[in-house]
Amino acid sequence: MASRLFYFNPTCEMAVLNGSRTYTPPRNLRDFEKELSLIPMWLASAEDIVITEKGCSADFIDTIRNWGVQPPQFLLFSEGGADSIRNIGTSSVLYGDTKGAANLPEDCAEETLAADDISHLRKNRACLSAGSGIELHPWGWSPAVHRKLEPFKASNWDHPMAEWKEDHKLLLSRFTCNELLGAIYEEAKSLSLIEIPSIPIEIRTLDELRRAEAEEELPLLLKTPWSASGRGLFRIRSRAENAAGNSWVLGKLRQHGALLAEPMLDKLLDLSFHYWSGPDGIEFRGINLFNTDPAGQFEGCLVNPRKVVVPEGFPFDEAVEQAISLLLRGLQSIDLHHRYHGPVGIDALIYRNKDGQVKLHPAIEINLRYTMGLVNLRLADKISPQSGGSWIIKRLKVSEWQNLVRNNPPQLRHGLFYSGVFHLTPPPETEGFMAILTLEGQ
Repeated sequence: MASRLFYFNPTCEMAVLNGSRTYTPPRNLRDFEKELSLIPMWLASAEDIVITEKGCSADFIDTIRNWGVQPPQFLLFSEGGADSIRNIGTSSVLYGDTKGAANLPEDCAEETLAADDISHLRKNRACLSAGSGIELHPWGWSPAVHRKLEPFKASNWDHPMAEWKEDHKLLLSRFTCNELLGAIYEEAKSLSLIEIPSIPIEIRTLDELRRAEAEEELPLLLKTPWSASGRGLFRIRSRAENAAGNSWVLGKLRQHGALLAEPMLDKLLDLSFHYWSGPDGIEFRGINLFNTDPAGQFEGCLVNPRKVVVPEGFPFDEAVEQAISLLLRGLQSIDLHHRYHGPVGIDALIYRNKDGQVKLHPAIEINLRYTMGLVNLRLADKISPQSGGSWIIKRLKVSEWQNLVRNNPPQLRHGLFYSGVFHLTPPPETEGFMAILTLEGQ
């Protein structure tokens, strides 16, 4: 079985919009990517590989091993990408300090590989995998990540995303959600707990924007086609908003070539549905509950929620079952598995409609990439069923993290995470982003 090679590039939508193979995100987002680059380790097995551009201490690896987690293998990219790759072999390496490379087999010692020696990683993967090949699993596809991972591509790789094509840009946008909604819209009308108020309208000119602001029911939400996680949004709450005169809106319309407009809903709960698209079709993987901030941006995921907070009497489980089947049929009808292989995350929400009824909107966004929701589903196997909580991504000073863990030390029960705080990515050396899981046992 082939090993999987993971790479965390959450700015993939920005890279798709940019279109350049040499795209580099703004400095603050590069720091975000580097500091959280080990997030995919929670998706990986011991035989897999996670690329990182920022090292971590041996203490981090030793700690997660003590929690009963077998980490994957790691590969350290330099700033130059594929031009200089450090093969750091097994996960026992102390990043950035060759003294920490104890217990490595002699032929797995740290080394720097020139671009023309990258074939070493394919021909002799004793340090990387026992498999016969490597499957590429970036967080999301873009022209830039194709260039980044080019050294690892097999020449005969049979995959819809094996080479970047122009139509991939449209596929990896919010227009695909419109396509899915068009496929399920009529059937959804026959389901008692599902409601799709409308299919988002496409706005490509200033006249269309003015018309939408003047004629569509308010409040109205504008979305850029290439953005995600609650970003790229503009809310029109009144006719006096003058979105057509707003510099942010005008700039995004020029940059993206279009905007999507849909009704703002009275949200009660965020959730997501997760599928896998492969050569044999579409497979359901699970649902996830998550939190967003007041602006709608992703904050973190709920873990083993003991009670789903929806109005009393709303049949949550039945509504979810209706949505799972509906979305599966929709994904099959748009032939997604012939165009894309990989994770499919569909953001949804439970809301109160204008008649005061509680309904489930099954598809607010579709993400053809890895998501934090899928990470949360994989984490569930490591968490005690008697525990509940959440995990978040937060920027912290190292002293703040130390106080957190001192006051809430991680506790295991029967080999599973039970209570306290757990670092899911390495703590910052001074200050930076990290993923923190907080649990409370019964």
